[in-house]
Amino acid sequence: MPRDDAPKGDTLFAHTLSDEDERARKVRGVPEPTLWHRLHFFWAIFWISLTTIPFSLALMTAYHFRPTARTFKRWSSRWARVILGGIGVSLDVEDRSELTPEAPCIFVANHQNLLDIFTTAAAIPYPFGYLAKKELTRVPFLSLALRHSPSLFIDRSSRRASMRSLAGAVQSIREGQSVLFFAEGSRAYAPVMHPFKKGAFYVAAKAGVPLVPVTIRDSYRVMDERHYASRPGTIRLTIGAPIALEDFDSDDTPAVMNAVRERMEAELAGERRRAEGEEAAADPSAGGTAQNGEP
Repeated sequence: MPRDDAPKGDTLFAHTLSDEDERARKVRGVPEPTLWHRLHFFWAIFWISLTTIPFSLALMTAYHFRPTARTFKRWSSRWARVILGGIGVSLDVEDRSELTPEAPCIFVANHQNLLDIFTTAAAIPYPFGYLAKKELTRVPFLSLALRHSPSLFIDRSSRRASMRSLAGAVQSIREGQSVLFFAEGSRAYAPVMHPFKKGAFYVAAKAGVPLVPVTIRDSYRVMDERHYASRPGTIRLTIGAPIALEDFDSDDTPAVMNAVRERMEAELAGERRRAEGEEAAADPSAGGTAQNGEP
């Protein structure tokens, strides 16, 4: 039950993102840190670790003989589906993009929790690599898989190193490599989004390829790694229609960011109404009318 001073009705998600991390725990649907949810979480971490080792070795071997995005896609999708299936998570995917697999693009995804990398790998049916921070190359076994993939890494150790790695990413995308990046600087743990980082949008503008919004709607209902809690469930994901950069001025990065964000916010709005309806139904004193059903 939410506290008496918790925000009510339409204001539930209206606060600044500095408050969101703590308030996300109050969102109806987030796994509570019960004994069962914690046992499930530790099983999930064990299962992820156990499966990552053999799949990383298999991917490394396959990519050595056929270093293509399709090879990475084939093995990363299998790996992700085994992980999600092993912890009782299914996917509900709506693909509105009508993409041609051979045409490069940049997928822009929101970030709710640890499962997002597996969700995107399993759900998106097109070959792509990840646009990721260089620090991930130091994670055991995961780094092995990422290094033997078409993923691109951004070195943020200095401005010069960052610009050099961004220029390399632009060139790779121009040559036909699709990538996915998580646009926020951190995980939201709720159906909201943190402010977007500009770097990847800079890459998109320079590469001149379409941006494809990928909205993870309710991963937060399945796992909250901050409190070691998770449970089986269904994650819904929408692959939106591409946004062509020809419709924007070449230097107007904020306008591009806003266009992508508006598309993703429209998808998340239904999930927020769903959570607010559950909150109101659980707390009749909140006032207002709960909104029932799925968006």
